[in-house]
Amino acid sequence: MLIERLQVQGLLSFGPEGIDLPLEPLNVLIGPNGSGKSNLLQVLGLLRTTAGGQDKVLDGRDWGNLLWRGARYMADKAPAKATVTARVKLPQLENPRTYSLDISFSDDQPMREYVLMDDGNCLDTVHQQFNRIRLYNNWAFGTLASIRDGQGPPVEPSLPDDGEYPGSKPVTSTIGIREKRDLYDVFSSWPYEEREWLTETAGNLPGVISRFPRDRQEEMSRYLSRFYDGAVGVRAEYKHGKVSLVVEETGGRQIPAERLSDGTLRYLSLLTVLLDPEPPPLIGIEEPELGLHPDIVFGLAELLVEASKRTQLVVTTHSHTLVDALTNHPTSVVACDKHQGQTWFKRVRSNVIEEWMDEHSLGEVWSSGGIGGNRW
Repeated sequence: MLIERLQVQGLLSFGPEGIDLPLEPLNVLIGPNGSGKSNLLQVLGLLRTTAGGQDKVLDGRDWGNLLWRGARYMADKAPAKATVTARVKLPQLENPRTYSLDISFSDDQPMREYVLMDDGNCLDTVHQQFNRIRLYNNWAFGTLASIRDGQGPPVEPSLPDDGEYPGSKPVTSTIGIREKRDLYDVFSSWPYEEREWLTETAGNLPGVISRFPRDRQEEMSRYLSRFYDGAVGVRAEYKHGKVSLVVEETGGRQIPAERLSDGTLRYLSLLTVLLDPEPPPLIGIEEPELGLHPDIVFGLAELLVEASKRTQLVVTTHSHTLVDALTNHPTSVVACDKHQGQTWFKRVRSNVIEEWMDEHSLGEVWSSGGIGGNRW
């Protein structure tokens, strides 16, 4: 687990009073539109961007548009700066460290970051871990067409030591770094060209799947068979220096990526993220249930719970079915509300089981207003 506690004040919808949110291995954010769920993912993206240094974070942006709105319209009541503080666990160090990032209106010192109990290069170590954060915002995969048309970037076919399954070596690329400069890019771009994991656009999906060991590919095939009848497997093929994606159906039929629906490609991308044998330390996913039949959402909850044993997950959702499926994991759910322009988070208490769960599922408790995160 990378981040044990996250505090945000004066940034986006997090106002002067701020939030102080302890994080668990699995964190599923529920709440109405506009309540601030996605803003938490953007804060995580900002932490990732800090790995590129102050120039990357500032990059000519008007931080007045990113600080809490009150800082512009209620200057007498709002803070003149934004602060993000994260209690982080580092694999190289025995004890957690507290990282802080301050962003202000001041031109002479618009950004300052530091680590309490700093150990020399501790800040560099924190940056290395932040750089490994992966975010899948909106789960839209803006270039699904790249999977169909290009079917993955060029790769060099290789075999592992046992020689039993195909692997691939990624080439250095700039996939995921957008030319368009807007608010979203401040939080989504990252400075390094490491592409070991699925990119947000999923353009390297075939190459990532090709590097999975056989047991992971077989597990992916099992989940895919639940997704739609007739699917029996998924594999990556090498053709003309590129790796392409093929879904195998009963009767020996082979369906290439260009014939797969958007929903199927999204589901395969989701499986690739959550079944990765060596995942990044923190993964953020926005509304993973999009495009999935409600029956599949129960399997999605199973995937999230299992993946959270290997990596930290921050997920947003509007799905009562997904929350229902987490009935046995109620404290993984965090209700998000907004009052007087400020976002608030409240984790479901463990004793909610005693109060409600004898007769109601967790999704029903949410619908009835028992845990917050509703429109009324």
